[in-house]
Amino acid sequence: MRTIVWCAVACIASMGSAQTGPFAPANGIETAVQRVEGIEFMVPTGVWVRDKGVSKRPIKGALDWRSYRIDATSQTPEQMITPVRSAMKEAGFDVTLDCAAATCGGFDFRKDIPVIDPPAMFMDLRKFVALSGFHPDGAAAFIVASRVGPIGYMQVYYVAAHAHSDGKIAPVYSTLIAPIAPGDRQQIVSRDDVITALKRQGSVILGDLEFESGSANLGPGPFLSLTKLADYLNTTPDARIVLVGHTDAVGSLAGNMDLSAKRARAVSTYLTQNLGVAATQLDAQGIGYLSPVATNETPFGREENRRVVAVLIVPFK
Repeated sequence: MRTIVWCAVACIASMGSAQTGPFAPANGIETAVQRVEGIEFMVPTGVWVRDKGVSKRPIKGALDWRSYRIDATSQTPEQMITPVRSAMKEAGFDVTLDCAAATCGGFDFRKDIPVIDPPAMFMDLRKFVALSGFHPDGAAAFIVASRVGPIGYMQVYYVAAHAHSDGKIAPVYSTLIAPIAPGDRQQIVSRDDVITALKRQGSVILGDLEFESGSANLGPGPFLSLTKLADYLNTTPDARIVLVGHTDAVGSLAGNMDLSAKRARAVSTYLTQNLGVAATQLDAQGIGYLSPVATNETPFGREENRRVVAVLIVPFK
């Protein structure tokens, strides 16, 4: 019998302590959970090979499949996955696959492996690391870490060969990577803590803005990121923000340069007209598709590239 439970961030808090899952990243916010029991799962074991695809090993048992978001991180995918790799080895797993981006097979590898759908999990085809391993007791784990701009993503695909009578997965793993307190999972740092990220990094993607392909229409809002940004600027009169517009790669460079500038100006107009920010605190520029944060080969990647970034400029004291 096949049992499937899928839960996105809104219902995570009700799931109890088991929601941390095996090999959870230390500073990750759990974004999705899927549990499947009683069928055979195919766990990737090798890189993509032409005419053969990605080799896989069948495992029967119970699947615990989770994704995590790591906000405002400077870590590379390799740095994100390093403690997970160590924990797997400490738990007795034999690592069979350990590759990065092009070495794995890039797009061809991505389309032949199990990955949780966006927005819970994003995978930049140029910036990811994949890892799989098998335990002598019959368990298997397949991990993917990636990064899109300042946001890290990780999925943990864990198959236990046996399940307890209560349906919980038998944990042959001995180490969790710093389990997360339930309350922490509901913090959406990329939106609620825009100013914290802005001060720490010097720039931040305004992640709740949405632009359709070819459009500079921002829509009526409200936009929490802009409210937070306006609150900061209105109480910090010596601060200045440069809004930088970005596009996907559909169309010409000249057309996208103009479009990205219009998107930045649309955000500036919203801040001044709707939220009372002084025009002297804002500048708006566009750089087209010259600085992508994701592949332009997929709809999800193009959506990520259509963005506006706030860059903080403050005078020297």
